[in-house]
Amino acid sequence: MLNYQTVISGKDLLTNEPAPYGYEPIVDGFRIKLDGTFDAPTAIASVSLNDTKLYLSGVRWVNENYIFTDFTYFGYTDGTVAASLGPAGYVDGAGGTTDVELLQEDYEIRWTGVLGNEVINGLNLEVTTSGGSFVTIVGASGYSIADHPLNPNPGVAEPFAIKVPFEVWNIDENQQVNVLMWDRTGNPTVEGGKIWNTDNRVYVWVVNTDYSPDVLDPLSDAVTNYGTWNWVMYQSTFTTGDVIKISYANPILLTDKLTFTTDYLSDVSNSDILPNKYELYQNYPNPFNPSTKIGYSIQKEGLVNITIYNILGQKVREVVNQFVKPGKYEATFNGANLASGVYIYRIKTNDFVKSKKMMLLK
Repeated sequence: MLNYQTVISGKDLLTNEPAPYGYEPIVDGFRIKLDGTFDAPTAIASVSLNDTKLYLSGVRWVNENYIFTDFTYFGYTDGTVAASLGPAGYVDGAGGTTDVELLQEDYEIRWTGVLGNEVINGLNLEVTTSGGSFVTIVGASGYSIADHPLNPNPGVAEPFAIKVPFEVWNIDENQQVNVLMWDRTGNPTVEGGKIWNTDNRVYVWVVNTDYSPDVLDPLSDAVTNYGTWNWVMYQSTFTTGDVIKISYANPILLTDKLTFTTDYLSDVSNSDILPNKYELYQNYPNPFNPSTKIGYSIQKEGLVNITIYNILGQKVREVVNQFVKPGKYEATFNGANLASGVYIYRIKTNDFVKSKKMMLLK
């Protein structure tokens, strides 16, 4: 069944790779050719927390700590930036992308931040004291951002960057991306206020460009061309190290506009779709507490060893030590019994050796 799916046996039918691996990928000895148009996804397909799927209630994804949705909750048929940032009146004239390939990509919200209290302008406020990332706040409902205690230009209601306790990552591209934020129910202008409201509604819009801590102009071409999805976080009482994964339905719909052509190739097998190189990916979340995932790709069958070292080069843990076949894999490392700090993880297989750094933050 191809409804809402473009990935078959590990190959994406909508990839931009040249044929036969992209536009005409080979799956189980068949070359698949798609001829027609594709409809973009309009809403979230699933949300999970640390690999456990949240419960779907209407169009809201919920558990005891998170309530997550998009503007479809308010009657919109579309959860994109294009349908909400400007049209909903939050930033007049703002737009977003309608590019199908961008809209089928998935994201993770990695809660890497630590919250604490600081006195700012005479107010005791809850802020992100470490970790996290910078987002651009474009407005608020209960107050004017001109009065926000972190506004670098007090009295001026223009967007500026603030630090929040999470990072947003594009899973498909393995890169951190940017976020616009509207403070819907918070009020950091009063004693005890929160810069990021974990208890109630905050709106964010994802902009699928390489992360920068600088202010992002909501009317820029970057937002118009790469603004993808709107999210509504009704509750986010996170634990540092939490990972929220947001998946979108891939956009192949069985309609009269779409036709399928298959040719059986007896001399071609699934080996044609396996990784063509070795790779060790950056762990996520990072920083982490206490566990993180380490992804890697194997080109040829062999013994794979992944070992963790402390900053002094001393071995602390062996995560993987086994023969594996070609493919993409993911290992979990739990540092519950280790001290906070920087660690090195190294993969060694056949003639491939590579190391990366990660940070355990308790």
